[in-house]
Amino acid sequence: MRFNFDEIIDRKGTNSIKYEAGRQNPNLPEDAIPLWIADMDFATPDPILEAMHNRLSRRILGYSDLYDPAYRKAVTGWYRRRFDWEVDPDTIVAYPGVVAAINAAVATLTAPREGVILMTPCYGPFDRAVRVYGRTPVYTRMLNHDGYYTVDFQDLEEKARMPKNTLLFLCSPHNPTGRVFSAMELARIGEICFRNNVFVVADEIHADLIRGGVEHIPFAKLFPNEKRLLTCTAPTKTFNMAGCHLSNIVIPDEQVREVMGQGIFTNLPNPLAIDGVIAAYNKCEGWLEEVKNYLDDSFLYMRDFIMKNMHPARFRIPEGTYLAWVDLRGYGYTDEELKRRLEASGLFVEYASDFVDNGLGHIRINIACPRRVLEEALARLAAALD
Repeated sequence: MRFNFDEIIDRKGTNSIKYEAGRQNPNLPEDAIPLWIADMDFATPDPILEAMHNRLSRRILGYSDLYDPAYRKAVTGWYRRRFDWEVDPDTIVAYPGVVAAINAAVATLTAPREGVILMTPCYGPFDRAVRVYGRTPVYTRMLNHDGYYTVDFQDLEEKARMPKNTLLFLCSPHNPTGRVFSAMELARIGEICFRNNVFVVADEIHADLIRGGVEHIPFAKLFPNEKRLLTCTAPTKTFNMAGCHLSNIVIPDEQVREVMGQGIFTNLPNPLAIDGVIAAYNKCEGWLEEVKNYLDDSFLYMRDFIMKNMHPARFRIPEGTYLAWVDLRGYGYTDEELKRRLEASGLFVEYASDFVDNGLGHIRINIACPRRVLEEALARLAAALD
């Protein structure tokens, strides 16, 4: 292994949300382990940091935008190599983040009180974006087969048929369950939505972070001539540069692209982020393969630990993401009691209430950390539930 993912990097005093937010919670002890918000505790790849250092050497950090064709070439080249997906570079709109694009999509593609379909459990900002703009969240519950989640297509069809429901948020790979949907599942989702004139917003921010032997298929790749969709992508989860706030939203419809590209929704990209993204997509493929291997091994360790030490728990290694969705219903605790016990043990994780609906008794654990941190966290988890 060329990269040291076992290194523990001190993030205290860096204004890290992951580490500093927990200090605002009086129920967490001083030595709490933060395993919640989705960024990694691995060093950002050196080529990205070097590109940023080189940009800093120019000594001026003025307003910047994507004028150099090297940026779009790097992004589209990545899609082509990794997913065999040909993207017109002119359809890419830079956003300060996927959450910003999600909010813009609700604001521009729906009208007040229209319904937005969410596949639950789901990423909390989906629900918040729907509500903040006065739209109606419509939940279609995914089916849980001993930790393996599938789409309830009958329910999705019923919700899509309702004229008031005009938009679907598709999270692929799915957060928090970690499902990587098959081509057949994605095709059926698209067929149902487009037949009922439901626009699809695909959040594919975790597309690069999948298990060995698993294939992510971009939703838009299956519908190359369809305009009622957009795809949210970003290098930020992949290369641990979330604080750089730069995502690439692929919008095939020219009118939608023009509206969502207006300054009221977007923002000029950070000059350091521009150079960082180019380096990430051109020079960091090897780093990604090794971090994926490390995560695969961490998930295997976690599965074996839970099977040996936490018999009432249920856990299935996710097909994608670095997020573990753990079923603790077998312990018989309420979600409030779960939170009390885990916080007292010094674990900062996320709970069912953070994922809108259909997650009772589950927690989400971010395992993108050095192995010995994960080992300590799991030991605390088992002790807290005993």
